[in-house]
Amino acid sequence: MFEQLPEWDLSTGMEGVPEAERNLIRELAWFYDNLGTLVTHGVVDIESVSGYLGGSVISVRERMEPLVRVERARQAQNALPDPNRWQEYFENLYHLVCKAGGRPVAHPMAEGCAGRCRPLTVAVLRCCTATATSLASRL
Repeated sequence: MFEQLPEWDLSTGMEGVPEAERNLIRELAWFYDNLGTLVTHGVVDIESVSGYLGGSVISVRERMEPLVRVERARQAQNALPDPNRWQEYFENLYHLVCKAGGRPVAHPMAEGCAGRCRPLTVAVLRCCTATATSLASRL
């Protein structure tokens, strides 16, 4: 599915994704958003995430950026509260991974864990979207 992202017209948001694939794309985005929540709130260390998943964080975020932009605009048009929060933790995770990899970034949450991060455990590395969601809900 990730390999198919460039084939789809993401400039139309989720509508550009084939209906059969939309739930998978949402789950992929939510996984990284939940992982970003864990990093931002100091549950997971950014260096460990960057070393383990850094390349995929960067490539998935860069491929999904047009979709995120459109979906945020759509939420703003529908008067949903704070539409820029959609995928904000994934965006922050992207900037933190770039920073950990030496790429210059500027994002308001980029100093989110500021030394409060705890070491990444094997259990966290093996987490699935449901586990990440459960942990994030406890923050």
